[in-house]
Amino acid sequence: MWLSSNADGQTVITNTTIANNYGYAIYISANTTKALILNSTIIKNSGGIYNDDGGALVAKDTILAHNTMINCLGSLMLEGSNVIGDEGSCAVSGSGSSSFQELNSLVLAYVDSIEPGKSYFPLADKSIAINNASSGGPIYDQLGNLRDSKHDIGAIEATTTCGDGALYTSLGEECDDGSENSDTGECTTLCKNAKCGDSMVQASVETCDDGNATDGDGCNSACVSEKCGDTIVQTALGEACDDANDSNADACLSTCAAASCGDGFVQAGVEACDDGNKVDGDGCSSACAVEVAADEQKDQDKDQDKDKVDQVVGSAVVEEETGGGDGGDVNVSDGSNGGGEDVKVSDGNAEPAKAGSSGGCSLIR
Repeated sequence: MWLSSNADGQTVITNTTIANNYGYAIYISANTTKALILNSTIIKNSGGIYNDDGGALVAKDTILAHNTMINCLGSLMLEGSNVIGDEGSCAVSGSGSSSFQELNSLVLAYVDSIEPGKSYFPLADKSIAINNASSGGPIYDQLGNLRDSKHDIGAIEATTTCGDGALYTSLGEECDDGSENSDTGECTTLCKNAKCGDSMVQASVETCDDGNATDGDGCNSACVSEKCGDTIVQTALGEACDDANDSNADACLSTCAAASCGDGFVQAGVEACDDGNKVDGDGCSSACAVEVAADEQKDQDKDQDKDKVDQVVGSAVVEEETGGGDGGDVNVSDGSNGGGEDVKVSDGNAEPAKAGSSGGCSLIR
């Protein structure tokens, strides 16, 4: 690039990237009285700046480094903050400062565009050019991006445009996968590393994410969905128990509710029945015990009475046959005042049995 003086004797180049050229990037002719290079990037050319005995050449907030043969030849005045490589044969003066950084730490790979003025070197994440320009520079950068309140040195402002593929941890980004950023992936659309508790469900890693690290609210602190059957009792979800099985015959139902009389399920070893209510007289009592109907109960009582009589009669006959009695009549009662009958057991004789007689025994009803 050639610079010559304008009407007032000053030439200014601002927000310009000059890179990958053979020869000098800027040549200052002898009749140029003053030239200002402001917020520009001159990098990876054969030569940087050649001031051929011209007037005052000023570099302000500019990157002039990593040109392959020589960075500067002639005189150069510095203003503001600059990144300057090997000064070579340049006579440097001025009140400005300069520093140096290795290429890969200073800038990222060159972005080549067919559109004029859109090719550039993005600043690297840890570039010393970030936020180090002096005040009073241009408001916008080479690409038209608004510069931050603390401007960067060079033509391009390191912006926190999440999704551009350029990672700037120094500006708050944790990651930037460009177009691959996703709220279900490892790098979110906010350029933050996905993690449990960020309210974004990471595919194949999390089953839920409610934005907190609290257990018992449906999504646990490991971002795994909580549910009945996971062995964890979530009282906030109404669970009273969780034994991780589908049985309704134990103390914890398949719905994670505690088993109780009236729930419609017969608890093994505890209940004889459970008809889902607490009503007596319907076959299953309010205590979940089996109820017997009145007629059936009467039949059962009679059967029990008969069993008692048979037991007593059998005992009396055995006693007579073995000589244990006195030969008299035996009255046996069923013990009831109602429907039961008294039974008389007799030996069939009006008098005590004589010696040698067997003494028969009969039932008289």
